[in-house]
Amino acid sequence: MWEKFKKWSFENQPDTEPSDRIIRFGLVMAIPIVLWLLTGLITIVSYLGVPDSPGSFGDMFGSVNALFSGMALAGIVYTIFIQKKEFQLQREELKLQREESKLTREVFITQKFETTFFNLINLHHDIVKGLSYQKLNDGNFVSGREIFMVLVEEITDDFENYNVELKKGLIENFYNRVFKYLEHYLRNLFRIIDQIDEEEELAEEKKQQYYYSLNAQITSSEKIIIFYIILFINRSDFAVSFNKVVKLDEYHDLLFYENDKSDFLKIMYS
Repeated sequence: MWEKFKKWSFENQPDTEPSDRIIRFGLVMAIPIVLWLLTGLITIVSYLGVPDSPGSFGDMFGSVNALFSGMALAGIVYTIFIQKKEFQLQREELKLQREESKLTREVFITQKFETTFFNLINLHHDIVKGLSYQKLNDGNFVSGREIFMVLVEEITDDFENYNVELKKGLIENFYNRVFKYLEHYLRNLFRIIDQIDEEEELAEEKKQQYYYSLNAQITSSEKIIIFYIILFINRSDFAVSFNKVVKLDEYHDLLFYENDKSDFLKIMYS
């Protein structure tokens, strides 16, 4: 019975209107008053008249002190229950605020990074549009992404005319011929990769999403040319960075020699 009364009178108080709280508090206070009045009435009836002396009559109401003490205690208990419930709600609210703050911070970090990332992507496309290269066979100039297709044709012709023992010299000649045209392009591309890798606030799965997005901006011809440039310059940091974006599994049908992949792995893990 007490549990039902406590639940009705004390629990869920913050969810009610102020007027409901006052009514409930008044009802709680009324209970001891009614009990006191009934006790006094019974006492008076038991005397069946006026007491023998004023002192005796006053003793009839000696329980008033106990009444008000009980009311004060009931008020304190009521206040404690209300404060306990409010503290619980405050803790829950603070927890929600911390979660919202964490989420807001993550959104801010993502938005900040994406602004930089997509600006670099736009710069990458602008650099590609500005690329220019003079073809070996006819001396005509090509521009934009078309130069990578021309370079693949040229390196393919070179490699078909020589055996695998001369591959290193072929790649060296190719590098010396084309690097000056692609230096700015390569620096910006690897800067984008480093930007993703160095962002400590990003989870690894988020980084992978940005690597996939960058991969989608690079054509197969570009990947071949970049691969053989890294193979020549023998830079493990470039190999590791490039492999984050373009996985070696993509090269099964692109590489000119079967051992190119193993050579690349040696560079990457050196």
